[in-house]
Amino acid sequence: MNDSTVSGHSGDGISLDASSLELDGSIVTDNKGSGIGASDSQVTLAESTVSANGEHGLDLSDSSAVISDKSEVKANGAVAIATENSTVSLLDSSVTDHPATGISLDNSPASISNSTISGNEGWGVEAVAHTAVMASSSTISANSLGGISLASSVAALLGSEVKGNQGDGLTLIQRSALLVIGATISGNAKAGISLDASAASLRQATVTENSGNGIGLFNGSVLSLYSSKIGANVGDGLYLEVSLASVRSNEIINNVGFGIFADSGSLLSGYDNTISGNGTDYSDTVPGSLTQPR
Repeated sequence: MNDSTVSGHSGDGISLDASSLELDGSIVTDNKGSGIGASDSQVTLAESTVSANGEHGLDLSDSSAVISDKSEVKANGAVAIATENSTVSLLDSSVTDHPATGISLDNSPASISNSTISGNEGWGVEAVAHTAVMASSSTISANSLGGISLASSVAALLGSEVKGNQGDGLTLIQRSALLVIGATISGNAKAGISLDASAASLRQATVTENSGNGIGLFNGSVLSLYSSKIGANVGDGLYLEVSLASVRSNEIINNVGFGIFADSGSLLSGYDNTISGNGTDYSDTVPGSLTQPR
């Protein structure tokens, strides 16, 4: 379907079952159900808009969707893109202004590239049940619950920004894992990154000006932090509670609380870090060797 408008239906605008659909330059709007509902189907959107539908923008079950070329999923009545056992690719497009989460992934891998997810009242991206997410050169901002939530899931954040969300920038629980390379997590209303029984590796990352801790680790979490900047957070730069961290060649500066706080059940190792200008640079359990050369 090219240059078409689908609107005004009492149910879904488009309903697919074991089918495929390509929309190019089209609009799906003002339907009472979801904009597009798909079961065991394939959906491709290019230069298209799915907006102002009563329920989800896209509702995918055992299906795949490719949303590309400046497509917009905006201001629908529920989760923008809801998935179960599906795959999603968001390329050079946007997901904005929903009363719930932007992209909800249930056992559904997703690739997000050169895209924006913002202004949603839930999470920007919420992943559960062994989902894998990759976000590259994208912005996840101004979402009410937070930027990215992972439960028993994994994510890679490459050259992206998670900023100005009204909760944590990223929350990981239930043995989730995160890789961050060259990304910025800043200005979030709670922690930059919060790990609970989870793991993260950060390289050349920036975690700054968050209103909670820069990075918080709880309940046996593990962090590898290398060549990154953790600065000007309102809480501690790094906060460890019964957790482990390797901290090498970083700047941990100008945080309002501790640069690094670790309780007696936590362990840290590392070298060649600059830890300065914090409310207190580090707690008694943090080894002074962290600031020594290799």
